[in-house]
Amino acid sequence: MRWFLLWLALMIGSTYSQETSYNEAITQKNQKTEQQNSEAKNESAFFEKMKTEKVKADSYKAGSDRGEKLDLERQLVEYTRQLAVFTKWLVAVTAILCFITGGLVWMAFRQEKMAKTHERAYVHVKISDNPDFSRKRTMINDKLAAYTVRIGVKNNGRTPASIKIVRWTLCLEKELQPGKPIYHDNMVQYIELTPELDWATKAEVSYKCDTAEPQALFAEIVYEDIFRKSRYHRMLLRVTREGDTFKHDPIYEGFPEYWKWT
Repeated sequence: MRWFLLWLALMIGSTYSQETSYNEAITQKNQKTEQQNSEAKNESAFFEKMKTEKVKADSYKAGSDRGEKLDLERQLVEYTRQLAVFTKWLVAVTAILCFITGGLVWMAFRQEKMAKTHERAYVHVKISDNPDFSRKRTMINDKLAAYTVRIGVKNNGRTPASIKIVRWTLCLEKELQPGKPIYHDNMVQYIELTPELDWATKAEVSYKCDTAEPQALFAEIVYEDIFRKSRYHRMLLRVTREGDTFKHDPIYEGFPEYWKWT
């Protein structure tokens, strides 16, 4: 009986011990499961928090990028406006400089033209006054048979001139034709004419001595100045006999082309 009670006590003790061990195992498993669930929840909360933070960060970054883009656009607009204003001022200044440059160029050309006008040669054609060459008279039986003059030139300018051609025509005054003169006689003669020099060319004109009607002598001198520009001077004279000589008077009215000069 004693042994039976001992065996029963051992069985009860063993059963209790197994039940206790089982309960401890269940408890540990539940604790582990709860711990895993807690860790999973913590991880889920952490990832949710990280996701929320990332969304917030992305949203902030997007807003910041939009703000920076707007600032850049505003700066670009402002720079464009400033560039437009600068361009307007630049155009205005350029226009003023062009105007000033044009004025300076015009003044330079005008000054050059004035200098040339002031310094150039002015050669006039006329009847020579040289007693050695002009106004030669031929008398036959105490009557005037011939009267010859030479066409002369004088440089009234400040620089030398080169005489090239002498042209002339003698006719009755009533035969003069208005308009551009037509010359029937000409002579090529090269003369270097210095300032204030009065020179008789080799062009000789013999007046008609057998008529009392007024005659007309028109002539042209072609020359070149030191600026290599070809120029000319013309004259028209009324030739009237007075005894054994002839008088010369200019004819202006009605014949402007006969007095042109350059």
